[in-house]
Amino acid sequence: MDGDKHEAERKWRLKSPIPLGQAVAVAGVVIAALGLYVSYAQRQADKQQAELESQQRAQAQSILVLRGEGEGGRIRLIPANPDQVVQSQAIYFPAALRGGPVHITGDGRIDAGWFADGLKRALHGAADDGAERDLTVGVSTTFVQGGQVMTDNSLYQLGFTVHPRLLQGAEVSIEGIALGRRAVATPLQNAVDEAWVRQMAPKP
Repeated sequence: MDGDKHEAERKWRLKSPIPLGQAVAVAGVVIAALGLYVSYAQRQADKQQAELESQQRAQAQSILVLRGEGEGGRIRLIPANPDQVVQSQAIYFPAALRGGPVHITGDGRIDAGWFADGLKRALHGAADDGAERDLTVGVSTTFVQGGQVMTDNSLYQLGFTVHPRLLQGAEVSIEGIALGRRAVATPLQNAVDEAWVRQMAPKP
């Protein structure tokens, strides 16, 4: 029986194209190659993820957000990122309040006098109670960051109050400003006018 067993093993070895020892060695090489490939793929994925995160950080830093300083008759518009330098701005008000945008070179600002008369006519004294309300304005800003000139078109919510005065017309006071919507694709004048219609619509 043992002779038959040894004879069968000998015949199998003769018929087998690859000896068992070589098959084991080949399998080891394949496993090692797979390990290297998986390691390389993981490194490439990590590299791509790092590049993506770097691009996202750069994009986040290039986003312009304006904050308001001051109140009353005028507020200054200052980039929240100090690395951004404003070159010029165009401020869009609803067409019902003002005929066209106000263009500014250098540091930005909003003056209450730019829209106060139109606002008081449009409200017909309905807001002469000192309560703070919001007015949507469009701000197109050309600014420089890292040596590159960029443009931002955004909608902002301008907080205002209207106070009655004895023997004088009501006074419009600016209370602050907050970002409403960035990267506005439609013309800013159209977007501002649409917001004005919604804001003036009767409340249910």
